[in-house]
Amino acid sequence: MRKSTLQRVLASDARGRGRGAGSNGAPPAAPVRAREEEDKDGIAPLVGQGAYAAPRRAGSRDFGQASWDDHFERVEDVCVPGTGNVFRVHLAGNEGPAIVLLHGAGHTSLSWALVAGRMRASCRVVAMDFRGHGGSTCSDDADLSANTLLSDVNSVLLQLFGGAAAAAAAAAGSAAPPPPAATAAVTPCGSVPIVLCGHSMGGAIAARVAAAFPPSLTLAGLIVIDVVEGTAMAALQHMHRVLAQRPSRFGSIEDAIEWSVRGGMVRNLQSAKISVPPQLKLLYGGEGCAGTGAGGRAAAFGWKTDLAASEVHWRGWFEGLSPLFLAVPAPKMLMLAGSDRLDTPLTVAQMQGKFQLKLLYGCGHTVQEDNPTETADAILHFAARLGLLVQVGAQSEQAKLQEKLARAKALKPRVG
Repeated sequence: MRKSTLQRVLASDARGRGRGAGSNGAPPAAPVRAREEEDKDGIAPLVGQGAYAAPRRAGSRDFGQASWDDHFERVEDVCVPGTGNVFRVHLAGNEGPAIVLLHGAGHTSLSWALVAGRMRASCRVVAMDFRGHGGSTCSDDADLSANTLLSDVNSVLLQLFGGAAAAAAAAAGSAAPPPPAATAAVTPCGSVPIVLCGHSMGGAIAARVAAAFPPSLTLAGLIVIDVVEGTAMAALQHMHRVLAQRPSRFGSIEDAIEWSVRGGMVRNLQSAKISVPPQLKLLYGGEGCAGTGAGGRAAAFGWKTDLAASEVHWRGWFEGLSPLFLAVPAPKMLMLAGSDRLDTPLTVAQMQGKFQLKLLYGCGHTVQEDNPTETADAILHFAARLGLLVQVGAQSEQAKLQEKLARAKALKPRVG
């Protein structure tokens, strides 16, 4: 059976303990190997909890960062009145339903870049950075509780698609719908059908948003990608060990991109070149590439989001997710990187036809980055089944059905 990224990390950790871990069971510090032990691309060994710098030889792969503007069309900073909170939102497309994309913990909206580029001709694409992630800045970036993230998403949606009164009510923390006079002031965007789509932590938050969706907006569907309550809750006990395998700093952005691909965090180099840079912050030194900063120190980049510090919120993200997902009245799709991730309640519900299940094999956990083409196509086909899209690619769903019926009639034997 194919091992998941978590299984490979745990197996690597177990081998490390066998080579001389301390009595507390923690993995030993990774040794610095000589240059002759590097692989054929000149890539240094993966190092956990320390600096990662990758000396390169001529002819090695290009790990330079790439721009998002070939995929998204524009970026906006959405301000929530009265809060001081500003959320970075990347957008593409101007017509059709709005596909709202929510990223996983530690990632950013740019993890959806390749998916957005494939979907933007058919729909509007909206991808936001959660607080404490990417380009968003909030009064309390450390508050990553499920309720706070839910409130943030609703506030952004109301700013983008709701009327001024509804947005103001959300900013004031009111859960009640606006009065009739205010409802009449909702802009025409309020009728835009919205499909919520979230990956990992973002999928858990998407389900919670769908369960408490603003009444002035139109929820058309819910898509959750590679997160299931049973497996997520079981994995939490291993998360500190997984995080310990990550380097704490990098000599350059290129090094971080390289480590992410070589370490299996993202299997698609094209996506990693776009998605990894906004996950980093400059600790000291120059910008972009390795150099020297104040005091002669080499440049260093670290992770922008302190995932270990968010541990207090982990259970709150995933606890109760399965029944919450199943209770959402809108059409639903669960997209997984393998059927082994299904827990018992979802297995039973799927057999009863309560949601659509889409399996994408050959991916790691970052499904939308590893296989953006199939991810985007699955989202578009889901929207088309709901009657939200006229076309998927060059052929409409209705045309495909008519073609199937025509083939079936041609195969039917004639009587008499």
